Amino acid sequence: MKFLVISNKRMCQGIYLKLKRHRLTKGPIIRNDDKLLIPLNNSVDLITIRRLFPECEELRIEEKDYLIPERPRSFKDLLKNVLGSDELKRIPSSFDIIGDIAIIEIPEDLMNRAEEIGKAIMRIHTRVKTVYAKAGRVTGEYRTRKLTLIAGEPKATTIHSEYGLRFKVDVLNTYFSPRLAYEHRRVAEEVRDGEIVVDMFTGVGPFAIHIASLRRCLVYAVDLNPAAYRLLIENIKLNKRNLKGEIIPVNADVRLLAKYIRNIANRVIMNLPEYSHEFVGTALTLLRKEGGVIHYYTFEDEPEELEKAVRKLRCLVEAQGRRILKVLKVRRVKSIAPHRWHIVVDALVS
Repeated sequence: MKFLVISNKRMCQGIYLKLKRHRLTKGPIIRNDDKLLIPLNNSVDLITIRRLFPECEELRIEEKDYLIPERPRSFKDLLKNVLGSDELKRIPSSFDIIGDIAIIEIPEDLMNRAEEIGKAIMRIHTRVKTVYAKAGRVTGEYRTRKLTLIAGEPKATTIHSEYGLRFKVDVLNTYFSPRLAYEHRRVAEEVRDGEIVVDMFTGVGPFAIHIASLRRCLVYAVDLNPAAYRLLIENIKLNKRNLKGEIIPVNADVRLLAKYIRNIANRVIMNLPEYSHEFVGTALTLLRKEGGVIHYYTFEDEPEELEKAVRKLRCLVEAQGRRILKVLKVRRVKSIAPHRWHIVVDALVS
């Protein structure tokens, strides 16, 4: 194989980029002792090199039997020589990236390798500056999760982007899932100008801000967590130029708020899947007497997880003396465990 041999390391990157632009190179730069080698196409000769780089007289071409190492395609490729094959299989291939922070789930008995795993993630995903391992479930009324820092900078706050909107997130003290990006936008696109929407468990405000960015409407964005409330206010300011609608941030238990703003909403969002069934009565109190739409999120196990979610919501609504006129949509949002799903039911309630 032909290689361009370079002794001057400062010039190497510029030469490589120019060769790549002319499609004359076969692969990345290779370090070989005190020299750098750039793999060349077979058609390249010294005359071509002299024409492209007349100022670099010391450049020369050599033919070498050299196996070009494959670039790692994932962080798990980097760990092949570190972990055993059985250990590697038990590490998930996917993880969440929120801004420049990555969060991965590592089996407890592999936590002694956590730092190596974190560094491998940072090598592949160069914009990631911090890596956390999950240390528990999302729990509590503030919806937070314990995390263990395994690599990178010891920070918890970052800026995450979705559909051109920016969200300041504190991964230790607030709930935010980048896997809900499509769902945030989908619901926002369902809203119409002039609606009043109540986002019952808004967190740092992704549903509310997506909606207000698309529609001239009023959104009550409600959350009990004071840390989430503070970031919600920051995120409203951060996206101010993109907002068509108005957002009213509220730091309160939504059940208390429902005593003061009864029967005003055209649409209610209930993204608290583990406990949303306990708040259906509150959602109906917020909904207009003539009816409206509920976006009801829940967890259900296979089989028939979609049917179970619809049946549960129908029973809960009828127990409050109202009924579902039409199920507008029911879909799996994401898998949360083997055979267990995060489900949403969009329902038009009488």
